[in-house]
Amino acid sequence: MRTDGDTGVIQPMLHPESTASFGYWVRRQRLALDMTQADLARAVGCATVTISKIERDERRPSR
Repeated sequence: MRTDGDTGVIQPMLHPESTASFGYWVRRQRLALDMTQADLARAVGCATVTISKIERDERRPSR
């Protein structure tokens, strides 16, 4: 994991040997920030159900 120097946004570091899904990564980051799914949804401007689906790998973010 690394932080974007300009924005401070946490960015995933992808490694070919990594087997963790994007949804798992989102959940780990959210929990590390002590946020609920509702908190994250508000922060990024989407519905709580969308965060839930992303974390379960049922949906990928569109942007």
